[in-house]
Amino acid sequence: MRPVRFGPALAALLVASLTACSAAQGTTAAPVSPSAAASASPAPSPSAPSPAPTALRPSYLDQKLAAYSTTPVIERPVIGKAVLAKYGEKRTNRTYDAVVAYLRAESWKLDRLRPKAKYTRADFASVEKPMSPHVRKAWRQELAKALKGDKEAAGELKMVALWNLGDHGFTFAPTGPYVVDERIGQPVVYLDDETKWLKINLTYSASVRMLKAGVPHRRSVSKKVTVTVYPTGDTFLLGFYDGTWGLDPDGRPE
Repeated sequence: MRPVRFGPALAALLVASLTACSAAQGTTAAPVSPSAAASASPAPSPSAPSPAPTALRPSYLDQKLAAYSTTPVIERPVIGKAVLAKYGEKRTNRTYDAVVAYLRAESWKLDRLRPKAKYTRADFASVEKPMSPHVRKAWRQELAKALKGDKEAAGELKMVALWNLGDHGFTFAPTGPYVVDERIGQPVVYLDDETKWLKINLTYSASVRMLKAGVPHRRSVSKKVTVTVYPTGDTFLLGFYDGTWGLDPDGRPE
């Protein structure tokens, strides 16, 4: 899964393993005594057939996937003391819950996940609702490029909003569940040094169930997200977001 970052580009680290093969030279065969030669096993008959080659098969294809869960696991956040002093526990937890709901909802809008001949800005209207003006402006600029086919821009925006998963021969079944094994983990809430808004770090993982050649597959998705938000009642104002994400291109059969 290829990580993508919204913000400064991540340096790609490619590590190549090199295997050195050396041939032994100048080796002299040890003499064999007649008795040892006589007791040696006879050479195989030239007419004996060679064993058929064994086809290699990735071991994970033979491992049955565990039963999926439709109940999301959402861990409660670790909240810094400065956050509690400024915003209070109840307000902070309410904002955290709103951020989690936003990330989950915008990751899995089925109308966006299904392939379409053409996507428009209207397909992403719900994504920008909580954004501050400067974040919304940056989002729309990147979205305009993505809708024109800019793959880098599309990859960056999918950190928040996935769309068009009809790649690698995948389609959606007529009925769900489509998203399973959701998990929000390692959540931490602290104060942003500059703005004193809430800064939330968390990880998000799930699997999307799709069909490939009629066989149900699960494609895992993972995200590592940082957002800076200001609590506003039961919702929030999004001032910054950053992170990495990855999608399993091939999936695994159920």
